[in-house]
Amino acid sequence: MDHFKTIKLQRTGCDGNCPVYKLSIHYNGRVTYTGIDCVEKKGRYIWQLDSETIKKLNDALIESHYFDLKRKEVDTYLTDMPFCITTIELMNGDKRKIEHYLQPNDEWPQCLLRFESQVCELAGLAKWVDVVND
Repeated sequence: MDHFKTIKLQRTGCDGNCPVYKLSIHYNGRVTYTGIDCVEKKGRYIWQLDSETIKKLNDALIESHYFDLKRKEVDTYLTDMPFCITTIELMNGDKRKIEHYLQPNDEWPQCLLRFESQVCELAGLAKWVDVVND
């Protein structure tokens, strides 16, 4: 599989205090974060990741089998949970978007949740996204 060109991750709101933000990571290490609601830092911020972290992100993408993931049917949906929306574009132009509804009865394999967590961790989001009770 080709290396990623961009990794985008967005978290939507819920009926509680779910952090709402957008994250974009480019192959050259540039990260753009926009904090929208229930986050420590609101607004747009840009920083740089080193090449080792970019390699780890690419490895995580490969290990997740992102482009091969299949959604399973579930019987019950909760209506107040957030989404985690990821969009991956590869250097060869291949692109995929997954809208992952974060509910207990998950419709996606655990490797997707693991990949989403790795993206957030490797991008260094902990200091930006701590949930804030407005």
